[in-house]
Amino acid sequence: MIEKSIFSNLIYNESYARRTLPFLKDAYFQNKLDKTLFNLIDEYVTKYNAVPSKAALVIEATAISGLNDEEYKQLA
Repeated sequence: MIEKSIFSNLIYNESYARRTLPFLKDAYFQNKLDKTLFNLIDEYVTKYNAVPSKAALVIEATAISGLNDEEYKQLA
């Protein structure tokens, strides 16, 4: 899946994230969870000027309203 590759690189490859994040939009993702994950990463980078760790994303995801338990588990 291309989305998994994008997310993996956004989290683990800071150079990739800095070059591509300005050009990505949540509209490019079809799945609700993919859009949510993209928005989490984008907001984190904007707020902290650093790429998030997976643990940081899990913490940020707890603040999202509207996610049911299954969606939260898939995000984590």
